[in-house]
Amino acid sequence: MRENIGLFKAKRKDNGEWVEGYFAIEPNFYPVTGVNNYTIRSYTFLESGEIVWTGIYKVDPNTVSQCTGLEDKNGKLIFENDILRAYGSYNLIVVWDKENAMFYAEYKGIKSGHEDDDNDDFADACDFDSYEVIGNIFNGGNCDS
Repeated sequence: MRENIGLFKAKRKDNGEWVEGYFAIEPNFYPVTGVNNYTIRSYTFLESGEIVWTGIYKVDPNTVSQCTGLEDKNGKLIFENDILRAYGSYNLIVVWDKENAMFYAEYKGIKSGHEDDDNDDFADACDFDSYEVIGNIFNGGNCDS
C-alpha cells in the first residue's frame, strides 16, 4: 500500500502541467545565479524491472506535493495538498506535518490522523474506501463544503 512513498508531484514551470517522479533541488551553475532549480525526474518501469528515466522537468517549488503512499476509493494515489471528498458530503485537505513527520487530513481546523487526534496514524484514521481525490489546493479547490 505504501510503496509509492518518496514519489512527488508538482506543476511544470514551462507549461503548468502536473508531473510525477522523484523530487530534487539542484544548484543552478550555468549561469551562476545563486537560484536553485527545483526538478521532478519522471520515470517508467520496464517489464524487466529496470527504471528508465523519461524526463527532468523544472517545477514550481510552491506546488511540490509528496505522495502519502495511500489510494482513494478509485485507486488514485493521494498526495499532500490533495482535497478528499469524504463520504460524499464534506472535503478534507491532506497536510504534511514536518515537525511530527506525518500526514493528516484536516477539515476546518480539525486534524484527523494527527497526534492531536485520538488516532495518530493517517492511514488508520481515514476510511479510504469512502474517500475520493477531487482536486488539490493549487487548482482552485477548497475545503468549504
